[in-house]
Amino acid sequence: MADLADLPDAPRRRSSPPCVALQAAECQANPSRGVQYTLVPDEYREAKGLPANASVCTSRRCHRHVELLPPAGQPGRRQTPVSRKRLPDDTAADGHVRGPSPSHRQRPAVVNTVYELKAVRRTAVDCERQTTDEVVQGARRNALPLTSAPNEYQVHGEFKMAAEDRAFPDTYIFTLAQLHAAGLSKTLIKEKLLEFEQQLKDECQRELHELEEPVDQPREDVVQ
Repeated sequence: MADLADLPDAPRRRSSPPCVALQAAECQANPSRGVQYTLVPDEYREAKGLPANASVCTSRRCHRHVELLPPAGQPGRRQTPVSRKRLPDDTAADGHVRGPSPSHRQRPAVVNTVYELKAVRRTAVDCERQTTDEVVQGARRNALPLTSAPNEYQVHGEFKMAAEDRAFPDTYIFTLAQLHAAGLSKTLIKEKLLEFEQQLKDECQRELHELEEPVDQPREDVVQ
């Protein structure tokens, strides 16, 4: 998994992450269409709580939405450079990357309800693909930092990208704090968390029960 700090400054062609602006009809129809993507400015990304790789497509509407271009009718181009060297809150105090993973999508603003928690992760460090990134390699080779970020959960539920949008079912990554900020009550969060913990406990016990310990065979050179 390549680090953003090692990528060239020029926009690059890729199929993900999707356009976070979704202001053009083309990207609304296909947010991950095969065009050049440009990282959003740091100020916009931090204000919206977007991941470090948040990008927009080539649409001028999308560029204006994230303030890469001035509003329509105003001359001039935004001169604020997009920093690729700075790691955001996804890096723990000792420098070990916690996330986000490259699969992060734009998180819905509203959580109507949660059907279930599918999984939990304590780190989003990619441990499957080959990489030359020293930060990722260091995170793989060392213990999880004590200062690591909160657990992240795969949340299956009903969401809205904005309050006025139509709700839809899907699965997204959330922390418990992000679920609460998106409108979910603490009572429901606790209920779903306890359900997930019990399911995980039951599954772990079942898998452990199915494990067969090797039977010790008496050694031939030992006199009984």
